[in-house]
Amino acid sequence: MKQKITNNENGVSTVFGSMLFLIIIIMLASTLFVALYSYNDTSKETIKREEIRAKEKIVIEELSTDPEVQNITAVGIKNVGSTATKVAAIYINNYLVYEGLVPIESKGSILITLPEPQPYNESSIITATTERGVRSTIEEGDLIDNYQVPINDEFYFGPLKLDYEEFYYSEIVGGAYDPDDLWQGWNPPKSTKLVWRITVTNVDARDISLSNYSCLTLIDNAGGSQSPWYIERVYHSDGSESYLIESQETVNIFYRWDNPTSQKDQSTFSNNCQCRVILTFFGAFELSNGRKIPYGQTIPFEAVLIDA
Repeated sequence: MKQKITNNENGVSTVFGSMLFLIIIIMLASTLFVALYSYNDTSKETIKREEIRAKEKIVIEELSTDPEVQNITAVGIKNVGSTATKVAAIYINNYLVYEGLVPIESKGSILITLPEPQPYNESSIITATTERGVRSTIEEGDLIDNYQVPINDEFYFGPLKLDYEEFYYSEIVGGAYDPDDLWQGWNPPKSTKLVWRITVTNVDARDISLSNYSCLTLIDNAGGSQSPWYIERVYHSDGSESYLIESQETVNIFYRWDNPTSQKDQSTFSNNCQCRVILTFFGAFELSNGRKIPYGQTIPFEAVLIDA
């Protein structure tokens, strides 16, 4: 009789342990599902914000000074983009001289008075940024000397400035590609494994280290399907490879993988389609005192046609 009781107790323990194990597995799977669902929503929201930001463009059109032209008292900014925006900050030689949120309607202009007059220097660089990170930069001397607002004023979306002329791809053959081989642009074949190459310059005063979650994403304009290529490497002019991009350095970035934590080649869509391209950067600003500040940036740009 005692032996039977012991066997029954062992059986109950085994069933209870199995049920507990199943509950733990289900909880982990649910957590993973929620995380992936949240990531998808966040990704869509980010792309939507960047599409709006792509329509945003400001230029600095004038400086107000004292009669002796020794101090700057106000900065005039024009919104030449197709959407309303807000000026968030003004810098002179990377030093913050104004911070706020001043709205400007599309094609409108505003004059922002600085909290404190700033010494005028014709070679000083003045920069205005919007709430969404769009910038306009120019030397103070160009504004004082009868400066006219250019139609095609250069602008960029953050610390990494994209060279829009340097956007290429190369097909992966036998699991490899030659980084010095002939590269092609804009019209890749469908259902093909390939690697993308872009050129960026770090225009910030701080070094930037990228993470392996940085990616280039093609989005089918018709169906909204997304196909990301995650960063493979950053190629420097001296032939070295490192995810660290120093201030004012220009590098080539290669995108290849279909997952940030694995090394599996990504392929183009299997159907003919026109796609918009979104570049998403993640990483950290590397400060001189050893501190790191989280960094993120998104750049939308022209379409890719997949029809070959």
